[in-house]
Amino acid sequence: MLAILDHIDGILVFPLAGRARDSVRPGMRTTTFKRETLVAYEVDESSGELVVNILGLFHGGQDWEAALGADKDDSQAGE
Repeated sequence: MLAILDHIDGILVFPLAGRARDSVRPGMRTTTFKRETLVAYEVDESSGELVVNILGLFHGGQDWEAALGADKDDSQAGE
């Protein structure tokens, strides 16, 4: 459990090191933990400060694109 938290702390230090996934959700990035767990997060610099929001942890074959793409559609509905 502590190892995943250390990995997330690393994201906070180097947030732009993850792979950009703007096609799934604007501003979203992903990185992997121990080759089986995907960490999805977004980086927001709009306030002048760097804010990292962890969107989810997905293990194995979970369909993270569908899960996070649904959130994207919901947020666009209110625009």
